[in-house]
Amino acid sequence: MTVTTDNSTSDRSQNSSRAFETHGSTAVAMTMMALAGTGDNFVSSFHVHAGTFHQFGILAKQMGIEYRFVKFRDPGEFGAAIDNKTKFAWIEVDIF
Repeated sequence: MTVTTDNSTSDRSQNSSRAFETHGSTAVAMTMMALAGTGDNFVSSFHVHAGTFHQFGILAKQMGIEYRFVKFRDPGEFGAAIDNKTKFAWIEVDIF
């Protein structure tokens, strides 16, 4: 039995995840896709891995999600960047 579906959201998600699986960044992409959608935004520190930074610039733009970068050491900047469309804050900590 063959099942055919026409689900553009699912197709977009699958195509996006395929693009990032080869780069080892699937978790970042899937988290963003699960938590935010077109018209939403998220706040991130500038202090993130280069691959994460790159994904935010490509995937968020493709999905119509705004990303706002702030200084990691200034909690006030995080607070000022958050509004009613903010779906998550992304923080990476280098422990090594």
